Amino acid sequence: MRYSKFFYRNFFLILGLYYILQIIIKINYGGVEYDDAEQFILSQHISLYYTNAQPPLYNWIQYLFFKIFGLNIFALALFKHILLFMIFYSYYVLGRELNLSKKKSILASSLLFLLPQISWGAEFKLTHSVLLLLVSIWTMIYILKLIKNPSYKNAIIFGIIMALGILSKYSYILLLLAIFIVLILDYKELIFSRYILLSIIVSAILVMPHLIAFISHFDEVVNSIMSKTDKNLGIIHGFISLIKSTFAFMAPIFIIFGVMFLKDRYIFNKIDFNFLEKIVLIIFVLIAFFILAGVFDDFKERWFLPYLFVTPLIFVIRIKSIKLDIFSYIITFVMVLLLVIFTTRLLFPDIIYKIKGKYSHDSIDYKYLKDYIIKNHSQPKRIYTDTLMLGGNIKRVFPNSLVNDFSSNKKVDLVIKESNFKGAVKVEVPYKFSKNHKIYYIKFN
Repeated sequence: MRYSKFFYRNFFLILGLYYILQIIIKINYGGVEYDDAEQFILSQHISLYYTNAQPPLYNWIQYLFFKIFGLNIFALALFKHILLFMIFYSYYVLGRELNLSKKKSILASSLLFLLPQISWGAEFKLTHSVLLLLVSIWTMIYILKLIKNPSYKNAIIFGIIMALGILSKYSYILLLLAIFIVLILDYKELIFSRYILLSIIVSAILVMPHLIAFISHFDEVVNSIMSKTDKNLGIIHGFISLIKSTFAFMAPIFIIFGVMFLKDRYIFNKIDFNFLEKIVLIIFVLIAFFILAGVFDDFKERWFLPYLFVTPLIFVIRIKSIKLDIFSYIITFVMVLLLVIFTTRLLFPDIIYKIKGKYSHDSIDYKYLKDYIIKNHSQPKRIYTDTLMLGGNIKRVFPNSLVNDFSSNKKVDLVIKESNFKGAVKVEVPYKFSKNHKIYYIKFN
C-alpha cells in the first residue's frame, strides 16, 4: 500500500532513473544494432531525402545530437531515451485530456511498459517509429483540444504536429486518415471549419520541401514500402498475419487484464464507442481494405505503434473499478526484470548465445577492430563494408572517415567484409565480456 502511493507520486522520477540506467548500459556495449547503425551512416550528410526511403525528421534531430555530443553511442542513446521519457509523460497528458484522474493517467502511462515494442523493441531496434509514437500521442492530445476548444492557436499547433508526423514516418498518414474520418462522422462543423483548413495549410507549408524531394524519388519510396508490406503471400495470409501481429503487440496486456477479469470480474463501463476506440476501429477497417486490395499481406508488430498505443488508455477508461495498487508492483517488476535482462545481455553474452544460438551485433568489440586497423594502416579516409550494420559501427569508431559513401569515384583505402574475398586478411574480433570472437576480412588498398 505504501509503495503503491510512492509509485504513483514518483513515477516519472522512477522512469527517469530507469532510463539513465538504460543509457549507462547502452554506452558500455561494443556496438549498435541495425537501425542505430544506420544513423551513423546517414549522419555523413544532411538532406531532405535519405536513401533508406524514410522521412528525414529523426535523422535531422539525431544529426544535431551527434554535432553536440559527438559521433558516439551516448548521443544515440540520449536522444532515443529522451523521446521515450517524453512518450510516457505525453501519454499521461493524454489521459488528463480525456478527463482521467492523475493516478489513472499515470497508471495508463505506466502500462506502456506492457507493450513489448516500447519496453523492448525501442531499446534496440526502433528509431523512426519511436519518434512517430511520440508525435502520434501529441496528435491525439491536440485533436482533442481542437474539438473542445476550436481556436487559431490550437489549429496552428495541430498543423505543426501533423507536419512532424509526416516527417517522422509515412505510416502516420493512416492515423491522420482515421482521425479525419471520425471528424467527418462526428464533428462535421469542425472538419469543414477554418481551423482544420488552417491546420492543413500550416502542415503543407512545413512538409513542402521534403514533399518535393519525395516526389523526385517517388518510385523508390513506393517500391521500398511495397517490398515490406506486399510479399505476394495472399489475402488469407494477410488477415492471419494481422491477427497474429495484433495479439503479439498486445499479449502482456491481454494476459494480465484477462487473468484479473476472471479473478475479480471487472465491470466494464457501458458507454458508446469513445473517440480512441473509433479511431482504432477505423484503422483496422482501412487495413482490411488494403489487405483485400493486395497492398498489405504481411505485418510486423512494430507497425502498430502509432495505432494501438491507445489500448492501455482504453482499458483504464473502460474498467469501472480498477485496483491501482497491484499495477504498481507489476510495472515495477517488469522494469527491474528488463534491467536485469539488459545487464545480463551486456555482461554475459555467452549466456545469450546459449539461449539464442547467436551473438548480438552490438556485443562485438569494434574498438578492437579500430585499433587493429590503425596499427596496420593508420587512419583510413574512405572505407567500404558489405553491410549497413558493419558500416554504421565502423563509422562510429572512425568518425572522420567516409564509410560506404558513393558520392564520388575516389578509391577506398580499406575494405571490410563478413565473408572472405581475394587479398583479404582474416581478423578475429572479440565480443565484449566474452572469450569468443567474430571473424572479419580486411583488405588495405
